[in-house]
Amino acid sequence: MSYRVEVDGFEKTQSLKTLAASLKGYVDEALKHAAELCVAEAKRLAPVRTGRLRDSIRILEQGEGYVTVGSDVEYAPYVEYGTYRMAPRSFLRPAVWDAVYAFQELIEVRVERIG
Repeated sequence: MSYRVEVDGFEKTQSLKTLAASLKGYVDEALKHAAELCVAEAKRLAPVRTGRLRDSIRILEQGEGYVTVGSDVEYAPYVEYGTYRMAPRSFLRPAVWDAVYAFQELIEVRVERIG
């Protein structure tokens, strides 16, 4: 799965190399911020019986250019996607989409400042 960010009004004279260099350090910062928003929203949306699922949602892994948010609770996928006996109660996918939009906004603002 991939995502595309479009920015209107970006001056064509600005080279992509210069833009990439300007964004290099900022992308990881924006990813971390978006991931933190994702964690908060997923915790808010997670169904709570004991609180174990909600409390397990966190940033699982991060590196240069990526962040993984999720839960290591064994039943988390069953809650997210449902089973033949239980309807899905999505908590992570909506939070991820919110984080994607937040990341997009952060990058757009930064590009506008550069351009």
